[in-house]
Amino acid sequence: MLIAQLPSDEDLRLIDLASYDLLDTPPEKAFDELVELACQLFDCPVSLITLLDKNRQWFKSKRGIDDTETPREYSFCSHAILGDDVMVVNDARRDERFADNPLVTGKLQIGFYAGASIISPAGHKLGTICIIDHKPKKLTAIQTRALTILSNQVTLLLELRARNKMIEQRAKELLNLKNDIISHIIKEQDADKQFIASELHEDLAQTLAASRMYLNVAEKNDDLRLSLVKKANDQLGELLIKMRNLSNAINPSTHATLPLEDLLNDYIQKINYSFPIEINFTGATGGIQVELSIACLRILQKWLKVLEEKADVSKVQISINVTDEITIIIKDDGRIKSFSELEVEVITSMVYGRVYSLGGNVLFLFSGESSIEITLPRI
Repeated sequence: MLIAQLPSDEDLRLIDLASYDLLDTPPEKAFDELVELACQLFDCPVSLITLLDKNRQWFKSKRGIDDTETPREYSFCSHAILGDDVMVVNDARRDERFADNPLVTGKLQIGFYAGASIISPAGHKLGTICIIDHKPKKLTAIQTRALTILSNQVTLLLELRARNKMIEQRAKELLNLKNDIISHIIKEQDADKQFIASELHEDLAQTLAASRMYLNVAEKNDDLRLSLVKKANDQLGELLIKMRNLSNAINPSTHATLPLEDLLNDYIQKINYSFPIEINFTGATGGIQVELSIACLRILQKWLKVLEEKADVSKVQISINVTDEITIIIKDDGRIKSFSELEVEVITSMVYGRVYSLGGNVLFLFSGESSIEITLPRI
C-alpha cells in the first residue's frame, strides 16, 4: 500500500479546514442530498463527502457506508487532493497504490473509486466528493465533468454555511449589544430617579420645611416677624434656583443652532441641477435652530424637484430674508402656470404640508415670472 504524501500547503490547508468548523458536526440535508444525487448519477452504491483532517478522513455526508471516518493513511482521497483533476481508479485491485489497502481487501471492498477535490476559495483542497463501487468501472468524460460540478456545489455549500454562521454570530452580537445598551439605559434611569428623589427629599423638601417653620414662628412672634419672614423669603428664593437647576438636570435646555446660509449654500454647491441656481441671503441667518434650518432645506429640495420636472426651466433665483420670520422667494424662468396648477404642485410635492406643519404660509406671485413665496415663523 502506498501512503500519500502531504500536500505542500498542509499547514495552511488544515487551518482553512478548521475555519469552517465543520468536522464532527451532525448530518445536514443539503450535503446529504448531494451524495444521494451522486449515487444516482453514477449508479454507484457508495458516495462520500470527505474532509481530510490531520490523521483521519471524516465523512460529512455518506451513503452506502456505516463508518463516519477512517485513518488518513488508508484514504484514497488523500491521493486525490494531490492532483488537479478528478482522480479515477478503475480497478483498485489491480492498482499498485491500493491493491493491499484495507479499504480494498476489507469489508468495504472498493473496486472502483473516483474523487473530485473540494477546493476552498482560498485555494486549499479540503477533501473530496467521491463515488465508490465494489466492482471495476470507468467514467465517461461527461461523468467526470459532472463529478467536478458536484464538488463545486460542495464548495458553495461550505461558503454559504460559513456566511450563515457569520450572520448568526453577528446577530447574536447585535442582540447582546442591544441588551447591554438597554441595561445601561435602565441603570442610568434608576440613577436619575435616585438623584431626583434625593434632591426632592433631602434638599427641596427640607428647604420648604424650613421656610414653613420660619413663617409659623413669625406668625406668633411680633419681635422676630420681619427677620423670620426675610429668612423664609430667602429660603424660597434658593428653592426656586434649586428647582430650576433640577429641571435643567432632568431635561437640559438645548438651543443648538445651524447657520441657514451655510447649510443651503453647501447643498446648492454639491447637487447638480439641470439649471443654475442663484441664492441670496439677507438678515440674521446664523441664529436659526437646527430643526428649522433643516426644515427650510427640505422645503427647498421639494420645490427644486418640481422645477426640475418642468423641463423648461433654465434659471432659478432664490432670495431668503430672516427677521422675526423666514421668507423664502423662489423664482424661475419657466412657463407661468395657473393658480390651480401651482396649487396641485405645492400640495403633491409636500411643500404645503411641511410649511403648514411649521405654522407657515405659501403664496404664489404673478408678476411676469413664476414665483413662490414661503414664510415660516422663527419659533
